[in-house]
Amino acid sequence: MKYQILIASVLVIFSACKPTSNTDSENLSSQSSNRVSLEKIDSIQIDYLGNPTVHDIDPSSKVVIFMEHREFSEDIFVAGFDGKIKASFSKFGDMPDTYGRLLSSLRISDEKSILAYGVRGFFTYSFDGTFLKSVENQSGSVMGQRIMGMGNGPEKLNDFYVANNQGTQQRLPNGSLDYSKISPLALLNFKTGESEPILAIPSSSMFRKNLFFFHSASYPQLSITDQYIICAFGIEPKLYLFSKEPPFSLVRELDLALPNYEYFKGAEEYSPNNLGILFQERVSGKILNIKKIDDYFLIGYFPGFDQNDAVDAFKNRSNEEAIEFWNQMAKKYPNRLAVADSSGKVLLDTVPGRLYPSSMMLRDGQIWMSELPDEEIEQDYFRLFRVELKVGK
Repeated sequence: MKYQILIASVLVIFSACKPTSNTDSENLSSQSSNRVSLEKIDSIQIDYLGNPTVHDIDPSSKVVIFMEHREFSEDIFVAGFDGKIKASFSKFGDMPDTYGRLLSSLRISDEKSILAYGVRGFFTYSFDGTFLKSVENQSGSVMGQRIMGMGNGPEKLNDFYVANNQGTQQRLPNGSLDYSKISPLALLNFKTGESEPILAIPSSSMFRKNLFFFHSASYPQLSITDQYIICAFGIEPKLYLFSKEPPFSLVRELDLALPNYEYFKGAEEYSPNNLGILFQERVSGKILNIKKIDDYFLIGYFPGFDQNDAVDAFKNRSNEEAIEFWNQMAKKYPNRLAVADSSGKVLLDTVPGRLYPSSMMLRDGQIWMSELPDEEIEQDYFRLFRVELKVGK
């Protein structure tokens, strides 16, 4: 099963669940902490055979939205917390109420409808697929997200949505990207169809040092709280807290001392023949997801290869040898989940069982995550788990 997709190509996995008793909890903290732990407290199992990509979940209406992304089709599925699929429909292709190419994850806009942001604008459908309304995209340049799926969709900000901005980029005289000119997020007005680039990568960031990085190195992760827009920029182990009001000024920044975090520090020189920078995308640590619960930050991340494995990754191999090597690395460097306090100090760092850290979604004060499928057995279902942060005295 697949859970997140690149706009041009499918990435990986996704999950589901059957309601379980809140008393049937499971501690996910493989490295125990006297103060902090993560526990599964509820789940949903949805019977489905395929490669679902979960887009959104709504505890109020008890609805899960997922899609089956194929090369020439995109089917939308609406399921309940009881695991039953209530409806399925497609708005892909030559039809009057199509959104065109999807630019961001679907969002459940209220207890009766779904909002899709596509090349043609904002389209609203009922849960049974009935077209309700649309607003044409007024942006001169269409902006979309690199990754779609649970944990990577647009976030609500008052009467707007905030999404990643993959807009135009400028370069400095030395050829490196001018990160001072990049607005990493976009404010989407689904009532007017307008979009506005917002925020700036702070001058204290590693990306403002005139160095070379691979293309997706600064890809932002986003979370919106009652007080802040919180961003982490790709591989940089740092959280930036911005004001929620224009001009969205930087309020605070927190360094993250993630254990054994190996990330690309940038290169002073670059040439088309220097492929090492491009390959860093596969081996560099990166922040995959951030959420804030009370005074604590939950950070999903890929730890990155140590120096020896990073060098070894660039060796020439046969196809069979390459597959074996990367399978070994996937087991050696699983994605991790850290919990940090308000100062950025890491209180807990763990591999959360078979739950995928990048899929963290915060809805109605609840954290939900997807489960990785069983690699040995083909499953005709997928599962989502509600996770709770437990903090002792």
